[in-house]
Amino acid sequence: MNVKRPHDLHTVRAFLGLTSYFRRYIPGYAGISAPIERLKLKGAALVWTDDCEAAFMQLKRKLIEPPILVYPISLSASSCT
Repeated sequence: MNVKRPHDLHTVRAFLGLTSYFRRYIPGYAGISAPIERLKLKGAALVWTDDCEAAFMQLKRKLIEPPILVYPISLSASSCT
């Protein structure tokens, strides 16, 4: 997954928006994303820590490891005419 590390508040929000779309499929999402979520707090300085980097890498990994969500393959033919 070719996603660059967030470097400002806008890209932090964009990354968290992407990952939170799939939060129901990522066990422990809230705990994993917590270090990055703290960067969005009002008055918080945008300091990318080792915890943020670990959370970033773990979330990227969770999005691409099985089970990967795909559309189901339908093998039946419709006979409606």
